[in-house]
Amino acid sequence: MKKIIATILGLSMCLALTGCKDRSESSTRTSRETTKKPKVTTTAETDETDPTDDPTETEETTKETTEETTEETTTESTTETSESSETSESSETSESSETSETTAAPTNTPKPTATPKPKATATPAPTSKPAVSDKLFDSDLKYLNASGPLYNGNAYSHFGEDSEYSMSDVAVIKAETFVFYDDSCPAAKKAVENALQPHLNDAEAGFRIALKQLTDSIAKGTDYENKWFNVTLNRYRFDNQIVSFAIVESPDIQEGSVETWNFMSESGETIKFDDVVKDKAGVTEIVLKGINSDRYMDDSVKKTMGDFAKSAIADGTVPFTMMYDGIMVYLPLADRWSCTKVKVNAIANQSMFNMDYFGHSPELFSLVAEDGQFSWDFDGDGKMDTLQVNAETDSYDWGFAFDIYYNGDKVYSSSKNLPDAYGDCNCIYYVKADDGQYIYLDVSEEDGWASFYGLKFENGKITYLDNMAKEDGYSLDEPTFLNPSEFTFSGIEDILGTNLMYKELTLNGCKGVPKQTLQYFSSFNVGMETKRPFNANIFDVNTGDEGAKIEIPAETSLALLSYDPVNSTVLFRVLKTDASAEPEYIICSYEHSYPGVVNGVPADELFHRLMYGG
Repeated sequence: MKKIIATILGLSMCLALTGCKDRSESSTRTSRETTKKPKVTTTAETDETDPTDDPTETEETTKETTEETTEETTTESTTETSESSETSESSETSESSETSETTAAPTNTPKPTATPKPKATATPAPTSKPAVSDKLFDSDLKYLNASGPLYNGNAYSHFGEDSEYSMSDVAVIKAETFVFYDDSCPAAKKAVENALQPHLNDAEAGFRIALKQLTDSIAKGTDYENKWFNVTLNRYRFDNQIVSFAIVESPDIQEGSVETWNFMSESGETIKFDDVVKDKAGVTEIVLKGINSDRYMDDSVKKTMGDFAKSAIADGTVPFTMMYDGIMVYLPLADRWSCTKVKVNAIANQSMFNMDYFGHSPELFSLVAEDGQFSWDFDGDGKMDTLQVNAETDSYDWGFAFDIYYNGDKVYSSSKNLPDAYGDCNCIYYVKADDGQYIYLDVSEEDGWASFYGLKFENGKITYLDNMAKEDGYSLDEPTFLNPSEFTFSGIEDILGTNLMYKELTLNGCKGVPKQTLQYFSSFNVGMETKRPFNANIFDVNTGDEGAKIEIPAETSLALLSYDPVNSTVLFRVLKTDASAEPEYIICSYEHSYPGVVNGVPADELFHRLMYGG
């Protein structure tokens, strides 16, 4: 309960409101076996035609490589893209304009300042060299003491006279932000605030206007169109070296576009694409291969997206986020509802990157690969290992089996070990937890249900654990676990209607099976309206204490915030037509049944039409 209180308080301060999906963009995946673990040599070469080849280097060679410039490669890459620049400009003008902003240093203005296109000359040195050891692999980083994304929702519902049959009228804000609990990296805190605040301000302003329009329509008896004001984030790194995240949804970001931010945690300086990438031609080749491997994408879309990728990578404006083992390249396209993402593995392609930014992580961390290819020091000997998960669909594009290779040797086959596996594999995760190493597969099934298969990875051997989502259909709420000690799953619950809910879990001491750490399911966009008066207790978000009993009038709009299954309570925010009014919270007893019982009153008698999925 303390965490939900912190959430409410933190977001009240951030947004001052009265009153978070599909996060997985179109995936790209290929199936390739990895090679045996190589011996360390004194030279390193990269075969650009096969991005999975292993360019493992000695520490000395890696250090020398990261200091070299790439004038010739950059020039060649720019020349290569010139033929397609006209097509890219005509079809992607708005996206290119937005993505040029995404790598800009934050300012005090409402929008990020655009970054000038770099000349096709030597790659500039990083603005701030990462403060890490000289080892390629090290667990010397610490997570920043901050929570996020946190969700702040405000919904105002009105059902009208024919309330049992009419659709609800709702104005909703769903804004995600970060709350810092200390000042260990004040520059990072300021940089994040500068990046997010314009979007949060736009969401709040839009909500206030929509709320006024809704109340006016109620007074006039006219129809009102539902409006949503969402700010949605994908986090990739949040440690004392790098903060990296993508804003994938915002009122001022065009659908299908994205805004990415990468900062040095100590200085708050922006990390530019040219700081990170040395071989743009090599990276472009990997990205194009990823685009062309997407079996759901039309050829015409692949052509347009490929042209954009070549142009944006060449001039350094392509949206990207930072990961411990590589970068995630975002490919926005105006006529698609979300961005396509392609991961480029820096550990497996070291000569293409400034390796000062990669190979270091906290003690507990996760890696993600939509194509199932991982390169890391999995056995702790300081040398690169390869882990390949090949997920194969059947001829009908549904139902799959997967094989796992470790340093080139097949160590697992689901056709022999995994019962009843079917669906479409969205993403694959490697997780280092406090009690071992694990692999997870996020799978969408034919009926829309989610599966989350877990396997233990120990001494090169794989053991199947369980389908983590077999009972409730919950799945990971962000593109990575980020911190295995604390992460969020989302799923559907029948609590006062069928609603998207969230729960926080941990892998600490769990033997690979996540357990819930906070005994509540939180929801921040569920609006409801009372049919009749009822009594409830005031809830003090500053202390977590229940206060005096008050009467809630009929036709009062409430937002469901959380359900606590241990104490059998539900928490609401009382919603008011005055968006600047002081927020009020109430807590009620709740019997989890159909349709539910709130403070002794059947929910269908207390609230206007509760909507349950069939």
